[in-house]
Amino acid sequence: MPVYDKDRDCHINFIYTDIKSGENIAVEQISLNDVPYVFEKENGSGISLTNINGSVSVSFEGGSVTFDSNSGEMTSFVSGGRELLSKKEGVPCGFVPSVYRAFSDNDIDSKNLWLDAGLDRLKRKCKYFAVYMGQSESVCIETYFDLISGRERLYHFAVNYYVAASGEVKTEAYLVSESDKAVSDIPCFGLDAFLCRDLENVEYYGRGEDENYPDF
Repeated sequence: MPVYDKDRDCHINFIYTDIKSGENIAVEQISLNDVPYVFEKENGSGISLTNINGSVSVSFEGGSVTFDSNSGEMTSFVSGGRELLSKKEGVPCGFVPSVYRAFSDNDIDSKNLWLDAGLDRLKRKCKYFAVYMGQSESVCIETYFDLISGRERLYHFAVNYYVAASGEVKTEAYLVSESDKAVSDIPCFGLDAFLCRDLENVEYYGRGEDENYPDF
């Protein structure tokens, strides 16, 4: 294996191809080296941080991002003077944990397991919220959630944000099982965000130039 640059991300791809048909049967990617993301410092740009009664706001040129330190949610994302997140009452705004989705035909063997575990009625509780100035004129926000079914804490979910002076926001998330009753084969893993209804044009950045989910 050739020597790779330790200052760059490096991954190795394994592709299993049928020798007769030439079709790819399976694809897997393994990370060999992950380099922490660092925002490029911009000349003349600035970023500020305020905390008023639990409402934490990070302001940058042309906008701001606001968080509720009690719920751990992003409550506002303003860019170019325009609010991007929905303000509908009763609907979470920002990037909240998601491990459940609608069933597909392929879920016949897992459906009852997910329902018995209560994945369709999980409640989230913010257990930790921290904010601090990062490197290269950025602000870091760390949030930890418990995902609870009934009285059982099933998962620990963390969402971290890195806000740059340019208005760029990088988001990281991870999930850890906290109970023997937690299902390892969960329906999905991701974050939900509810945008304003008048945002009609959405550009999705997925893997590769071809489809990567056969039922999509």
